[in-house]
Amino acid sequence: MPTCNHITWVNLTDGEHLYLHYGERVAHILEELTEPRIQYPSIIFFLGKYNRDLALRQIFPRNNIRRTQHNGTINLRLDSSTMSADYPIWFADSDPLSKIHSSTGMHTCHDTISKVLGWSTSQSLNPLDIIYYRLIFPFTDVVCIFADDVGGLQAVALMLGRWIRTGSASTLPKEHRPRLVIVTTEEDFSATCTVLEIEDLRHCLQDQEGHSRESVFSSLIVLRLTGDSVSQLARHRRLKEVLLQEVDTCRLLRVQHRTLFSAIHLQAFFRQALTHVAKTVSEPFDPIKTSRIDNTVGQSFEEHLCAFLYQGRRLFIDYMLMASYVVSSLLMDSFPAEGRLQKKLSTVLQ
Repeated sequence: MPTCNHITWVNLTDGEHLYLHYGERVAHILEELTEPRIQYPSIIFFLGKYNRDLALRQIFPRNNIRRTQHNGTINLRLDSSTMSADYPIWFADSDPLSKIHSSTGMHTCHDTISKVLGWSTSQSLNPLDIIYYRLIFPFTDVVCIFADDVGGLQAVALMLGRWIRTGSASTLPKEHRPRLVIVTTEEDFSATCTVLEIEDLRHCLQDQEGHSRESVFSSLIVLRLTGDSVSQLARHRRLKEVLLQEVDTCRLLRVQHRTLFSAIHLQAFFRQALTHVAKTVSEPFDPIKTSRIDNTVGQSFEEHLCAFLYQGRRLFIDYMLMASYVVSSLLMDSFPAEGRLQKKLSTVLQ
């Protein structure tokens, strides 16, 4: 009996085709939450390997993180200390330098959705890059990259450049792009050299064939950890503080723009995004259109609306009364059973 990997979010495998596998990891996390319908998660995405693992063990000490758990292309966990919180934290991790494994002999112990990536025949596309910025980033609040794990700040600049040149995969406002934190821990560079590298990095990200960093990431912080002269807990304390501050900032922006989704809705949106990304890499994922998939507007809607307004005017009904009726109907139609609404409907209708 194969060992169950309960933390794999998505997996990329190569065989006759390139496949994207999803084992309903979000659904399993929902089972750990106390009230997923009224809990609003934030997602931090960690990229790296060795230094990433060191940081994860210090930032999330109650999760008992082990090296043997990193078996998927992208893994996802719930911060155990926030499972009952109104705003729980989910954290994902991946190694951007990892190889895509063969699909031959792959075993799963959960029901798995497998999608053939129709665009994978294009030699110019890096499949792992695409999964990051087309599938994961639209759901991510903070992306944390450990520069030493991917080859240093110059390697980070090259990687970010690829993502930025492609543009954002989200139709939401720029304020909703993930916030970027780059962590460097290199000990053999002088402070002056590191500062110059950071400035070169910022300059590089401002001009990528007509695209800038703001098109993919809403903010950028470069953080250098202290040396090994202090404990690992003390060494990563500042990083934890920065990440939580960035999460709070992103949450406030989502509240202001009414885009703070519950855990239930994140699960539904992610399933639809999975199908969308498997089909195309040129069209961004649109959560508004997605929410109408099972609640489509009838083809005769425009005709009925015109007839309603015509009859109202013929009977000399006040225009503002008719407009209020139409708007109320549209709002009610947009909030089906268990639909997302962060205010009482009576307040919205006012």
